[in-house]
Amino acid sequence: TLQIALLITPTINIFLMIMGGFYIPLDNFPGFIKWIKWCSYATYGYSGLLVNEYQGRSIPCATDASSDSVELNCPRDGNDVLASLGLHEHSILSNIWFDVAMLILFQAFFRIV
Repeated sequence: TLQIALLITPTINIFLMIMGGFYIPLDNFPGFIKWIKWCSYATYGYSGLLVNEYQGRSIPCATDASSDSVELNCPRDGNDVLASLGLHEHSILSNIWFDVAMLILFQAFFRIV
């Protein structure tokens, strides 16, 4: 019924967002639950967003005026940012076209079902 669906859907969506890497980096999940990230649509959307924004970018560090232009400790390479979030350079999730294809497959699946 509609009432049951409205009760279950938010719980499942929050769980899939957590498994998608929004709150916990993908490498920090325990082994017995790590496989669920492949079932989460949020994994592919979030990974695609991160890869689009950070892959191959050089991030300049801001300098603090009070420290005589000494550079602060910050990520300098976008690939380091991706690795810190669990998206390593040779991971299939670091391929933006794979992420887009999976999102299209999820959309088609949910339309058919």
